[in-house]
Amino acid sequence: MDNKKFINYKDLDLTWAEKEFITAELGDKRLNKRLISITQAFAQRPQATIPQAMGEWTSSKATYRFFDNTKVTFEKILAPHKEATKKRVVDQNVILAIQDTSFIDYSSHPATKDLGFLSDKNHQGLIIHPTLVASPTGLPFGLIDLQILKRDTIGVKAQRRNKPIEQKESRKWLHSYRATTSFASDYPDKQVVNIADREGDIYDVFLETITQKKKFSHAPDILVRAAWNRRVEDEQKYIWQQLKSKNIAGTVDIEIPRNKQHPSRITTMEVRYDKITVRPPLNRASEKLKSLNFWAVYIHEQQAPEGIEPVSWMLLTTVEITDVNKALEIVRWYTCRWLIEIYFKVLKSGCKIEERQLEAAHRLKSCLAVDSIIAWRILFLTMIGREQPNLPSSVIFEESEWRALYTFVKKKPYTADSVPSLGQAIHEIAKLGGFLARNSDGNPGIICMWRGMWRLADISATWKIFNSKNDCPPPKLMGRRGVKNINKNKQM
Repeated sequence: MDNKKFINYKDLDLTWAEKEFITAELGDKRLNKRLISITQAFAQRPQATIPQAMGEWTSSKATYRFFDNTKVTFEKILAPHKEATKKRVVDQNVILAIQDTSFIDYSSHPATKDLGFLSDKNHQGLIIHPTLVASPTGLPFGLIDLQILKRDTIGVKAQRRNKPIEQKESRKWLHSYRATTSFASDYPDKQVVNIADREGDIYDVFLETITQKKKFSHAPDILVRAAWNRRVEDEQKYIWQQLKSKNIAGTVDIEIPRNKQHPSRITTMEVRYDKITVRPPLNRASEKLKSLNFWAVYIHEQQAPEGIEPVSWMLLTTVEITDVNKALEIVRWYTCRWLIEIYFKVLKSGCKIEERQLEAAHRLKSCLAVDSIIAWRILFLTMIGREQPNLPSSVIFEESEWRALYTFVKKKPYTADSVPSLGQAIHEIAKLGGFLARNSDGNPGIICMWRGMWRLADISATWKIFNSKNDCPPPKLMGRRGVKNINKNKQM
């Protein structure tokens, strides 16, 4: 990636929040400035409450008023971040738009107004559905869509099934694809792929994707893990039957993330692929829908450890698969979907969004937008330190941050001509958060990063005070006869 295109060097005198929100339009310049100061404070102390992050009552009060202002909406807060995200992808040939859903549980705040149901009527909160764009190597560039939904009722599954998708909560998957289509229209020379897990295996999404691709060459593709064993054109067969009948085209090693029961592991998967023609759902026969053509990649674990169910994925995509190498690429793209799972972890554990106490849903939504951008930045800092460690740290961090970090770690001012590398800075920040940096530890993780960012904020603030160019009056000490100027009274 060309660093000059990645960052606008003319803006290096601005903080990252000023760069991110330079196009903000909240209807008042004072609100724009307040958004920047809130974001900067929240980013420096991701796990802090609003009073802890803002530091004093006047700033805290202004923050509460900001989130309560009717001019401030989560869409307006997100808009400049979307524009900044577009600039970050200019050098990418392939862009992955990863979408997923998460529940934000505010059941511990029963007095909060205008919340919806979650999994049942005993839990209340909001449902978020972001679309995170990333490179095929797993570098997140930002959000291009954020849906914040409220579930008013807990319906019966059979009743929901017969409703059109625009009346279902599952419209969020279609909305994400449409937002990705709008994003892709600015980059007709790039391949954009919308990725979803099994919940996104919806016939209407495939129908819209194929329809759009027939109209526009730049329309994004879709890559979904299958949830339904749909009928293929041969009525005697279904997707799994057709793919299992194919010969093994190759193998691929993938890393399975750890969970509560099992540690992470590297496993070898058998790969099969084929072009399929899927028939429309039986319950929609009256709509006279056409069969759809797309590709399927089936991967299955050869030898799972004892007591663990073998991993088996059926991936459906509109991307043409011409050979086994393309099939393997599709698998690698899908593994990037885990990036959004990490993003949700940062949002909940790192930014503590479920502990925000703002008394009303519209305030929480605006705060969610700010925290969503901060969660992206923490994830971005972690991943770019791994992917591009040789970049100068000044590309990402302010001068006061990297100089303060060096001074704190080395116990002396930074005097070299060159700027420390980004990889060095990321490791030192992670070490502030508890990363041991042993040879066997690999790259620092998210938790160490957000803890380290909190400590770096205090270190940087102190560095600024002691390196201020403002003329300060000489310090004074209190003696028995009153205040004494140190310069004039060297002896007490």
